[in-house]
Order: sequence, then structure tokens, then C-alpha cells
Amino acid sequence: MVEAPNFLVLTHTDAKTTDRIVDAAECCRNWLDKNLGGISDEYAMKAVIRVCANSEEYSAYARGSDDTAFNSNREIVTFKDANMGSRRSGFDRVFTALLMQYLSDKDGTMPWNAPPWISVGLRGAVSAAVPEGGTLKLGPDSWEAELMREAQKKGARMTARELMEGSAEKIYENPAGMVLAARLTRHFLGSKKDFVVAYLKASIEVATDLTKDDKKVSKEAQTEEEEEAQMKERKDSGKQRSSELVQKVHEKACKWTDKEWAALDSALAAAK
Repeated sequence: MVEAPNFLVLTHTDAKTTDRIVDAAECCRNWLDKNLGGISDEYAMKAVIRVCANSEEYSAYARGSDDTAFNSNREIVTFKDANMGSRRSGFDRVFTALLMQYLSDKDGTMPWNAPPWISVGLRGAVSAAVPEGGTLKLGPDSWEAELMREAQKKGARMTARELMEGSAEKIYENPAGMVLAARLTRHFLGSKKDFVVAYLKASIEVATDLTKDDKKVSKEAQTEEEEEAQMKERKDSGKQRSSELVQKVHEKACKWTDKEWAALDSALAAAK
């Protein structure tokens, strides 16, 4: 077991690997504090990182436990040589989980009640990041670059407005959607960091208002048909709420002219 400033690390591997993961996690936490800490005054708590000896132990542990959940019980699971055979850094699962826990600590409506593009974009941005100088260096990795090349071959594209106002389904069904969300997020973080914080604050305000009446308890389904009907109702309600949330957030944070949207399209086309 290793105690770090922001983490408790349970490890089944060697000290060198453990130290490398701890250093990377601290870099991520420093980046989160610097770039997203301003979204609220709430305290982001310590997390538990479990480092498995190998992928087999990781897979067995993940299948047999809910401890790998991002937000629920504070435990993040990875393993030695997580980057073996991968085009990512090996820290992507740790960074993504830290991001999700951090946002959840900052506000209980986050991150799932944020507009889809920013949630997808932040996850993509930290997944491709590498530790450098005590923080994270943002930029595309080889996996992202390959995905974008394949998307461009298919002629896949989205405007900045389509991306920012689109549903999660539209982002994921577009071959370029996830990469463009990450690129747009990196653009804002690099040139308009205050916008990201202001946008997330607006998301919190809107989500809090939209979820204030969520204590209603549904009647337990008695038949398969009733259960299917309830699932459909929840799905339709979720889509409607997401659309309403995006609209209201953009009324607060994105009062841009057509010329400004066009400039953002140009920035997105040049972004990496």
C-alpha cells in the first residue's frame, strides 16, 4: 500500500511500476485542479487506485466486482503494462476515471448531466494526454489520429454547432464525433480555458434545476410489458431532458453570432 497526496494505492506489482502510476495520477490531479477546479468550491476527495499485477488479474477483478466504477466507491483499477499492445499511453483508464470522480465531487449533477459533447470531449482529451512537468500535456495520440484518418476517408464531419448541440447518439454514430469532441475541448482549454469553466458552471445550474424533482418513485412493473414501457419512457424522457439541457446551457454560455460560429468551425478544422 502506498500513500500519496491525493491517492491511496493498493498494488500487486513492483515499486517502479507503482511509482510511475502514482506520479501520472498526481499529474492528472494537478491538471484537474488547475483547469477544472473553478467549477465549484466543493472539495475533490482522495481516490483509491488498485494496480493489478497483470491483465488477467485486472479482468478477473473487473468481472467480479463493481469496484471499478468511476464514481461510486472511489476505486480505480489498472494493471502493469496496461499500454502493452496499445496505441494509448496506458494511463487512459486512470485519467478518465479520475476525471469522472473529480467532476462528480465538484457537483453531484456532474458529469452525466452535462451536454454530451463536453463530457465526451473531456474524456477524450485526458485519455490521450501524457504526464509532463507535473501536469498533463494534451494532444492527440496515435489511436485518435488513426480514428480521425479513417473518419476523413469516409467524409465524416460535423460543424462545431452540430457537435455542441448534438445528442450523444449523434456524436457516437458519426465516425469523427468522439475525436472532434476531444479536439474542440482541447481548443477551448488551450485558448479559452475560462469558457470551459463557465460552460460547466452553466451546466451545473441548468442540471440542478432540471433534476430538482427527480425524487418521484416509479411504480414497480408487474409484467414484462410494463417493464418495457417504463424503460422506453425513461429513455424518451432522458433524450428530452438532454435536449432541453443543451438548449438552456447554450442560452447561458453560447450566445454567439453566425460569424462567431463560423470562426469556431475554422478553429475546429485546424485543431489537433
